[in-house]
Amino acid sequence: MAHYSIKDLENLTGVKAHTIRIWEKRYNLVEPKRTSTNIRYYDDEDLKKLLNVSILNRHGFKISNIVGFSDEKLCEKILNLSQTHSDPESHIEGLVIAMIDLDEGKFEKIFNTAVMNLGFEEAILKIMYPFLEKTGVFFQ
Repeated sequence: MAHYSIKDLENLTGVKAHTIRIWEKRYNLVEPKRTSTNIRYYDDEDLKKLLNVSILNRHGFKISNIVGFSDEKLCEKILNLSQTHSDPESHIEGLVIAMIDLDEGKFEKIFNTAVMNLGFEEAILKIMYPFLEKTGVFFQ
């Protein structure tokens, strides 16, 4: 299981660290773990939840409503959005989640959908390159 700093979450989700801290305190969205020296860190489940929340928030859902969703409803809303919206950022975040879950089938489905909607060259330029830039943090 990976450990992420709040800066890593900010880079991967596009949500500012300050906002993540506010969501932690106000809504108990995620609960950071602490090292022995009291430095906060997050795990894969926290990252996936924040990615899903950031997608919904970016598509107009209010955070106060999102936090009331069960995990199943959250996934259902994300699935509905992915079928009706094809913005590059949603595809990229979906690829990140599939990568974390090591779900090759989901990864291929998301990328193939992008290729069908955008064409191969545009999918590489608008989806795959930004995905590789965003996930570079995993390989540092």
